[in-house]
Amino acid sequence: MLVFFCMFAQANPEVEFRNGMWALNGWAVGNMSGMVGTIDLEDPQSQAFYQMNAGWNVVNAGLASFALLDNKPIRPKKLAKIFWINAALDVLYIAGGAALRHQGLEKNNPQWVGWGDSIILQGGFLLTFDSLMGWRMQRSQPIAYAERFIDP
Repeated sequence: MLVFFCMFAQANPEVEFRNGMWALNGWAVGNMSGMVGTIDLEDPQSQAFYQMNAGWNVVNAGLASFALLDNKPIRPKKLAKIFWINAALDVLYIAGGAALRHQGLEKNNPQWVGWGDSIILQGGFLLTFDSLMGWRMQRSQPIAYAERFIDP
């Protein structure tokens, strides 16, 4: 439902940005709380997967929380560029995670496989998130620009 709302909400860029940051925070908290009780302490691959997830989601929660606490007006054009650059980096994360996973399988290193799986998962989510947010910030530009010329 949240993804549906995020995709089709027609709000101003500030509201869309805040909604996106709440979604990122929700992903981070949900991801970390989902780890509780599911970590197999005897399996190094599982340990590595959840360890990497925790690291990524502490960063995600920190960035989203900081953005939510910051009350400065946003600049959608600048944010769109940042989100598109991040989306390109996310592709590299996914590729790096796949390479790490592959090397872990070749060298029989379950820790590398777990880390690689986690990086692929987090990179996949972030690619979707950054692409959607980049599109939403970019989409708001013509509307914001046109509003300058409309008499109230």
